[in-house]
This record gives sequence, C-alpha cells and structure tokens, in this order.
Amino acid sequence: MRRVSLSFEHIRVGEPLAFAVWDANGLMVAGRGHVLASQREYDVMLSKRNDLFVDALEYHRFKEAFERRLNQMVNSNQSLDKINSAKLTDMGALLLKDGRVSTGFNQTGGAGRALVTSAQFSQAAATAPVLETHVDWLDLIDEANNTLQADTAEVFGRQLERLYARVVQQSNSGSDSALLMLVFLSSKSPEQYSATHALLVAFICHIAARDVLKWSDAQQATLVRAALTMNISMLKLQDRLAQTEGRPSIAQRKEIAQHAVRSAEKLRALGVSDADWLETVRNHHTAAAKPFSTCSPAQAMARLIQRVDTCTAGLAPRRSRKARQTSAALKSTYFNEASQADEAGVAIIKAIGAYPPGSFVRLANHEIGVVIRRGSNVSMPRVAVFLSSDGQATSVLKTRESSLSEYRIVEGLAATDQKTGVKLDQLLKLSRIANATLGE
Repeated sequence: MRRVSLSFEHIRVGEPLAFAVWDANGLMVAGRGHVLASQREYDVMLSKRNDLFVDALEYHRFKEAFERRLNQMVNSNQSLDKINSAKLTDMGALLLKDGRVSTGFNQTGGAGRALVTSAQFSQAAATAPVLETHVDWLDLIDEANNTLQADTAEVFGRQLERLYARVVQQSNSGSDSALLMLVFLSSKSPEQYSATHALLVAFICHIAARDVLKWSDAQQATLVRAALTMNISMLKLQDRLAQTEGRPSIAQRKEIAQHAVRSAEKLRALGVSDADWLETVRNHHTAAAKPFSTCSPAQAMARLIQRVDTCTAGLAPRRSRKARQTSAALKSTYFNEASQADEAGVAIIKAIGAYPPGSFVRLANHEIGVVIRRGSNVSMPRVAVFLSSDGQATSVLKTRESSLSEYRIVEGLAATDQKTGVKLDQLLKLSRIANATLGE
C-alpha cells in the first residue's frame, strides 16, 4: 500500500476520521471512522509524531468526492462563505453542517431539539456524497467494532449514523460484493466475530426487506440499525467465545440469555429513543413465528433478524467446531419451529439465494469454486472455480454459470474444509465485473 503524508489539519476533535491513519513505522494509529472525543485524545495521537500517513488511493478517491461536493455547493448557489468554509474532512460531517440529522437518538446539549424521523435520515444518507467506489471491508469491520464499543451517547450516535450510511450505500450499490466479502470472511475465520456478524446480519436483513418484503424506507432504516446493534451488550463475550474451545460456562450462558434485554437497555442509555428499534432488539431472540401481516413492524423486524442471526451464526467457525455449510444453514432457516415454511426464512433465501456469494460449492463436473454472484434462480448463481475436476488449483479463476447442466451445483461445502488458498481480491474483481456486465 502506497501512503501519502496527511496534514494534521484534517484531523479534528469530534468528527470521524475520513481515513485510516498510519505512523511512519507502518502501524495504524486509528481506523477510518474513529472519532477523537476530546482535545486530550487528539494530543495523545499527535504527540511524538512528526508525520501521519494515509493510503494514497483512498485519499485520491476521497479528494475526488470532496471536489464533487464543492461542485454541488457551487451549482446549488450556496454562499461563497459556506463554500470557502468547507474543509477536506469527513463527508458525513459536511452533510451534518448543512443540517444536523438524527437516527432516533435523544439529542444532547439542550432541551427542546426536534428529532428527525427515520425516513428523513434515510433520505439524507441516500443522497450523501459517495465516499468510495470500492469499500475496504476489513476497515469497515474495524469501524463497526469501534462504533459498537463507543461509550458516550454523542460519539455512539455520530459514529452509528456514519456506519449505517456506509452499510446502506454498499447494499444499494453492490449487494453481491458485500455478501461475497462478509460471507467469505465470516466462514473462514473467527477473528472480530461480533463486528463481522453484525454487518452480515444487517446486510442480509436490508436486502431481504428491500428486495423481497418491500418494506418502507423508514422500516428498513430501523431494521438495519437494530441488526447492527442487537448484541451491543455482549460484544466482548461473543469474541471471546469464538476463540474458546468448549461450551460456555453457566455465567456466560446467563449473559447470553439476558443479552437482548440488556442490549435494549444499553441502547436507551446511549440515547436511542426509537421505540421500534428498542423493541426489535429486545425481542430479536424470542420473536414468534407468525404471518407478518399480523405482526407489528417491530415484531416483524425482530423475527427477520432472529432468522438471519441464527443461520449466519452457524457459518462462522469456532475453536470448538467447524463452520456449517452455507446451504445447510440456510435450509434450516427455511422452516420454522413447527417445520412449516417460515415467512422470514423464505424471504432470506429469495434475497440472497440458496448459495449466496461467498459460499463454497462443488459442481457437477467435480470442480470446486466460490459463488461470486446471485443468479435469476436461487439455486443457480455464478461461480468462480479455483480447483479443477482433478483437484488441481487453477492458474486463473474460471467463471461458471451453474444454470448450465454441466456446471450445476451438486453440493455446498464448508469453507474451513478448503485448504487451497483463494485470493479474495480476485474473487471480488470477478464479482464486480459480473455486476458491471449483468447489472446489480
């Protein structure tokens, strides 16, 4: 990664970092989206450092986005003072300067401030300038981790707004790429499990609500925020259990059983006032299986999160067990507790397919590959082959349409059973080419 020097003026107290920041020794000082909460934290970051650096490509893309923002301000006849006051800082912060928005938080710092509705926030997020054409997924996972561990209402609210906007932006512009990265990363390693899992659940819920269930923008916004924060009270326990062999202790099982209620309580303490958001989180482990037409919005959202949460949890390997096959995990969510077709489970499979991007599969000709794009049929996605029919690694990834009989999928495979290395950047490139050619 080529890096360029970053002027200290681009780092400001109280605003999310626009870039991951590195020191001269190549060590990350702070991840993108991190907020310096105080002048003291700012001084600690910059003390004894003469230079800070950012990724050159990331800076270039951001600078282009900033210039587009300035052009928009000029074209909309905004005042010269306002244009001149714009700084090369977080684009979300530029949006906030035009009019502070809220995502259902209690505002701090004064009484009588009106809350902005979920629908207004969704519209603001959807029209925000594009920060990146290709997201750094490991960085997004870091950002989710930092956001969910924020300990003040002000910092949490600001960072969650940014995280929500990035999730929805990527879901709307590249659902297949998002699924590819998060399913693949979830199924290969237990590292940063809690943040990766929260992102994966949020993405799948958003795709299902948007494309299959056709829920309103306001309900989608609440759903995504609830999915991101459903386990906020037990993040450290989740990460610890992912790295631990054996069953949870009695105390740990008690914490797991109580985490939904405690997560809702923690969100309220962090300033969340949206009743549907809080109810969805509180009930996301106990939502009953019943037709969505008979459910309140919060009940329906809790049920959808519950089903996505359950099936994706099995994808991630633990020290104590292997990851499940993606297709097997999804098949189990298709049926409810009474062994009947589950409305949420059906919506999930329609949304992401029986073999979603990031899944490992075996084809009828004995080749093995990774799904890179959903197909017109839930069981017929596009596959990138990395093992030939004789078990040899291919020098170049080959794409296969599983709708053709010779390339039909005959078996889903567990990611942890695949010993041959697959370069994730090559898979992502093929996915983007397919999306650009065939349309997202």
